Amino acid sequence: MRAVLMVVLLLPLVAGCATAQSSEEQFRVAWHGDGYAVTFSSQAPLADPRVRWTGAGKSGEIGAKLEAGAIDPMFTYSAKLPPEAERYTVGTRSFDLKTPPAANGTTRVVFLADMGIAPEAAKIAEVVRNLDPDLVLHGGDLSYAEGNVQEWNAWFRLIEPVASRAAWMPALGNHELVCFSFGVGPSPRECANEPRFVWQRFTLPNEPAFYYAFDWGPMRIVSIDTEAYHDKAHPDAKTDAAAQKRFLVDALADRPDSWNVVFFHRPVYSSSDAHGSDLVARADLEPVLDQGADLVLQGHDHMYERTWPLKGGAPSVGAATALKGTGAVYVVSGGAGRSLYEKFVEPAPAWSAFRKAAYHVTVLDVSPDRIDVRAVGTDGAVFDAYRLARDAGAAEADDGRALPGNATPDAGLLAVAVAGLAALAFARRRHPM
Repeated sequence: MRAVLMVVLLLPLVAGCATAQSSEEQFRVAWHGDGYAVTFSSQAPLADPRVRWTGAGKSGEIGAKLEAGAIDPMFTYSAKLPPEAERYTVGTRSFDLKTPPAANGTTRVVFLADMGIAPEAAKIAEVVRNLDPDLVLHGGDLSYAEGNVQEWNAWFRLIEPVASRAAWMPALGNHELVCFSFGVGPSPRECANEPRFVWQRFTLPNEPAFYYAFDWGPMRIVSIDTEAYHDKAHPDAKTDAAAQKRFLVDALADRPDSWNVVFFHRPVYSSSDAHGSDLVARADLEPVLDQGADLVLQGHDHMYERTWPLKGGAPSVGAATALKGTGAVYVVSGGAGRSLYEKFVEPAPAWSAFRKAAYHVTVLDVSPDRIDVRAVGTDGAVFDAYRLARDAGAAEADDGRALPGNATPDAGLLAVAVAGLAALAFARRRHPM
């Protein structure tokens, strides 16, 4: 697998690699609640792209439709697979899908945000691969490509070893709404379509809206667009905050006994000195989150922070385990690759339980009875751990789901990735937000 990943990362490093090819690449899947959607790209249009699938003793073939090609030099295709699909093939490449967990099953979910393609992002990509998640939630600021197609391609190649098998589900970040033209890549006209251009590269539930919900085993997961509370340069991407809030109310009320996990980009609780808490979003969203959310995952600030369970902004529990219904725990996990924000507001607010400036991902091991939340650094070590439990018995139980013994990235792979990805990531000067 590491050899495959090395080849994938090397592909975008060839300068001027605009020679037309028919080979499919950049595979990623998304879960729609009733089956996977497969999305992939090609440097040239495909005459009759087909996705073959097998699973549950059945097989079939589905034609892929063109999602993007007019404003994107890469041609992007997608196909919706039936719920019984367990393996798919496009051209000569085949992938085994992560089987969705049963409602009473267990699952591993990784959350990360603010990634890009800098050297630390390559380390994070390998950490995620070693964690072998069933599902990845990405809390916005995906590639930081800002209209540069080559950097989008590099990012999709970076995540493909995981995203081709496990659903990679994004939320909209502020850098998905930024587009610059530097004489390469899109023209200013094409940059005006950047938000929709980003969403065309995924196939997600509830499109064309930038918010959605889906069930994953014992979890109800809701993705929210916090850019709805801020001015945008692209009116096409303006989410109706009131409509989104009604959607959130309904999504959380629909499965009150599930673990309700909400993720978005701008944090409503953060003590980072860089951005800090988004008070406008908090005022609108917190009353709803108080009623039904168990865990809220956020990005935007490039560090890690976890709150105590909160009700109305006040801590309700101050222990290493909290029972369901005692309040939502808010986690900022924006350390997936961009420059860290190392300064915090002092003293720490009463709601802040733990905070650290570190490159990391957040791992959720979920069962019907509990969620174990762990922050894992690029060295594979856990530096924060917390448990949400349904009852006192679940709070004390040991589920035995240890992290891999070696989550540390392969040194040889990273030597190649760091050199190549750094050249792309820093080819243009940009703010690290």
